[in-house]
Amino acid sequence: MGKRSRSPLAVLGLLGKTKLTGYAIKTWFSKPGSVYWNESYGQIYPALKSLVDLGLVEQITPEDASDAPRPTAKYYAITDAGQAELAKWLRKPIGTTSTRDEIALRVSFGEHVNPEIIRGLLESERDRVIKALEELQSENLDGSDAFRQMSSSWCSRYLDARLEWCDDCLTRLDELI
Repeated sequence: MGKRSRSPLAVLGLLGKTKLTGYAIKTWFSKPGSVYWNESYGQIYPALKSLVDLGLVEQITPEDASDAPRPTAKYYAITDAGQAELAKWLRKPIGTTSTRDEIALRVSFGEHVNPEIIRGLLESERDRVIKALEELQSENLDGSDAFRQMSSSWCSRYLDARLEWCDDCLTRLDELI
């Protein structure tokens, strides 16, 4: 598998947990408990095609899927070769981590607009983070494996830090106005 995109690896990892549709994969990446990684449909479906072409994932019929609420949906399952590729990737050292954060970028250019514009962005982000924290806290992780609990802990700490950052920026904006 190429080094360019980690999207196929993220999809492969999810399929290592259970059989899923492309829609279910997107839904998983949209949950607050997955704040550390996001994939769009434009990344998921090409990744699935690539993984199928490489023999790492197979498309299965709904009868093969244990919980097929939509019989016409295309389900995907990891293959033995996919399990081996996933294990190989998990053993590799971590590369550099990058963060692309649009609100932080916009705040860094805030001097170009009225501070109230930045305030509005920060207040919206604060509200979004509070909602995500509430959703995350309402998730029942009883019965989840330790790895899911660890990643959920990361999400919670990240969102707490993000909320603190928003509050700090709003306080500093009060000093500017």
